[in-house]
Amino acid sequence: MISVNAKISGVTFDVQVDDNVNILTGYSGTGKTFMFKAITEYLKANGMKCIYFNNTAMNFSETAIKDACKGKELIIFDNADLYLTQGILDYARTIGIVIISMKLIFNLKIKPYSIYKISYTGDKLVLTSRGKSA
Repeated sequence: MISVNAKISGVTFDVQVDDNVNILTGYSGTGKTFMFKAITEYLKANGMKCIYFNNTAMNFSETAIKDACKGKELIIFDNADLYLTQGILDYARTIGIVIISMKLIFNLKIKPYSIYKISYTGDKLVLTSRGKSA
C-alpha cells in the first residue's frame, strides 16, 4: 500500500493505492501527471525508492526500462499507452507497486488491478477507488 496525506506545493494530497497494480483514469488535464510527479518526489524525500516514467520512455528499449525499475518499491507509468509492453508490466508487478495511467487498458493482460479516479479542485487532490477488476 502507498499512502500520501500531505500538503505538497500548496496542494493537500489524499492519495492511497492498496494493490500491486493500480490503474488511474481521467481525462487529460485532470491532474494525473501533476500528482505522479509530486508524490514521486515526496516519497523519494521520505526514503521510498520510486521511479516515474512518462512519454519519453518510448525512446528506450524494454530492457532499459526494466533495468531502471530494479530495486524500486513504486513504479509509475504515465501515458503508458505509448511504451508499456506486457513484458515490462509483468516484470514491474513482481518487484513493486505499479501505478498506470493509460487509455486502452484492454491491450494488456493487467488483471488483477484496482482502478482509481482523480479529483483535483483548487487546493485539494483526492484519489478515489472505483473498484477492482473481476
